[in-house]
Amino acid sequence: LVARCMTSWREYVQTEKHVRTRMLARLEHARQLAELKAAHRVKGDQTAHLMADKFRAARQAETLSACTSAWANYAQTEKSARTWEVARAEHALEMEQLRTTARSKGDKTAELLADKFY
Repeated sequence: LVARCMTSWREYVQTEKHVRTRMLARLEHARQLAELKAAHRVKGDQTAHLMADKFRAARQAETLSACTSAWANYAQTEKSARTWEVARAEHALEMEQLRTTARSKGDKTAELLADKFY
């Protein structure tokens, strides 16, 4: 009877030890898996940040290019308008000078004719 009790107790202890060992192994496995997932998540977060920085830099470069292009177009338009206004004013002045010169020649001719006939 004592031998049976001892044998049963020993089997129970071995079974409990085996169950406890398996449970500890499962817990260790779960802990390692959680660490790997966390490390993978951190690496993924870093990759996501790098990608976001890259896309943000590209978008900022695109925006800068669009702004610079718009400014250059505006500056060119304004320069053309100023050049056109200056050219128009110079043309008007030249035309007025030509009219004045033509009038003065006409006045001299009229005076000569008037002196000649009167």
